Amino acid sequence: GMSLMNAAKSVLLALIVSLVQCAAFLPLHQRHTWSWSRVQSFPAGDDNEEIFNDFEDMFIGGQQDDTLLPSDTQGLQARLDLLINQEHEDEVRIAGNWKNGHWSVRGCSLDPGNEDERILVSTLCPIDDSNTVLVGRTDGSICWLELGSEYIARFVTKLTATEGKNDTIRVTEQLRREDTQNEISSDSSPTSNQFEVVCQVMASEGGISQMLVLDELLLCATYSGTIEYWVLSNDEPISEESKILCKAPSPVVSMCTQALDGRRVLVCTCEDGDVLTWDIDAQFAVIQSRKLSAVVTPGDAILSFYSDETNTYFGTSQGHLLVYNTRDILSSTFDVDAIKRFSPFTDGSAGVSAIVSSPESAFASKSQASMTLILGSTNGKIKQYALIPQNGGLEHWPRLESQSIPGKCHMFECPSEERVRALRIIPDAVLAATSNQLTLWNPENGDLLFEMLGLDFVSTEPSLVLFDSNSVLITNGMKNLVCLHDFSEEELDIDENFEGI
Repeated sequence: GMSLMNAAKSVLLALIVSLVQCAAFLPLHQRHTWSWSRVQSFPAGDDNEEIFNDFEDMFIGGQQDDTLLPSDTQGLQARLDLLINQEHEDEVRIAGNWKNGHWSVRGCSLDPGNEDERILVSTLCPIDDSNTVLVGRTDGSICWLELGSEYIARFVTKLTATEGKNDTIRVTEQLRREDTQNEISSDSSPTSNQFEVVCQVMASEGGISQMLVLDELLLCATYSGTIEYWVLSNDEPISEESKILCKAPSPVVSMCTQALDGRRVLVCTCEDGDVLTWDIDAQFAVIQSRKLSAVVTPGDAILSFYSDETNTYFGTSQGHLLVYNTRDILSSTFDVDAIKRFSPFTDGSAGVSAIVSSPESAFASKSQASMTLILGSTNGKIKQYALIPQNGGLEHWPRLESQSIPGKCHMFECPSEERVRALRIIPDAVLAATSNQLTLWNPENGDLLFEMLGLDFVSTEPSLVLFDSNSVLITNGMKNLVCLHDFSEEELDIDENFEGI
């Protein structure tokens, strides 16, 4: 009996020691604050029974007989401190690289098709908690692309035979790595990660304009207006064939999901003002399909859309911005009214072509509750506003061109009058896409930090994916290429690398 007790206690000791060691290697986003108390032994009813304390030499977070913490515990804390410091240093370096325009580029080429029908990368969509990005193309194909460290990888379309039903052989066209010699790599190690196309599917008709991944579902909208989806297992489709959800009444501007009373709701906004909503968890039961008459007046159209947990924003071609309560958009069965509407650009011919918001206060002083709203126009202007909750509605500031936001820039001095096609907020900067370039702006003083030239966001709308804690920007805009702009690079030591030149 005593040997069994000792054996049980030894197993328990091994388990706890293992847990302590593993705690040192927890990913930072899973790190917890540990609170350890001293282990004590209590008699189990028999005063003469000997109590075996397997922990008498190991006290974590407490003291035994007023002695200091064991060196093992100090080592654990040192490793945790090292990880925290490394994370902070990485964040500072990445933010500095964004501001200074210091990055490296790598990517892959997907089969461009033929001269009569070029195939372009039209949209990108990351899969959470993975190293995979979905790539939608103008031929209607979607491929699962595992990201690599190579400078360039090439994939071509090849006939591939797979086993079909009833012992048949099915021949399909699939993207496969091109056999090349002397492959260039940014990582010369023999275990360098490679770009790989894991699988691909084909939409029912038309090129891919929008994509969205929700755990077990992949949803897409095509240029022809079809909205369809695939069921996923382990992030891959269980069938190559999609299920059609609906045919949109006009081109799809945006797709997103929001939560409503614990349910997931798919929101699809169309150019003519139709807003379609489905209850995803009720097998896509239609919640409503309606046109917001207050959004689009005759001759007007939706150009841009953005939604967060609180507000939903619509930008129109005639220069109006309308803000709705998100819950009203998701649940109301009647035509609701906007909680805020105004024309942000004084030029009446400028439409609101890009929208992005942030819950961060636009004011340096946190005493005034506000949100940050950044808008782009069809004539190249970018403006930053503060949205201030007031009496159940919203007020915007500045109200006049002559007014300003303390410590922030209201209007950015853009280098061209080309349409702003997309906006993103990254730490301490604003990223904007126009017809042929990406620009990065300082939101505090409006300075242009740098430009990325040579892009084409006219043939396909810009798709900008911030990946790996904002350290990598993945873009389309270069025909059949998927481009990774890596801002995690170490700063270049000029003296060391160019000595003697």
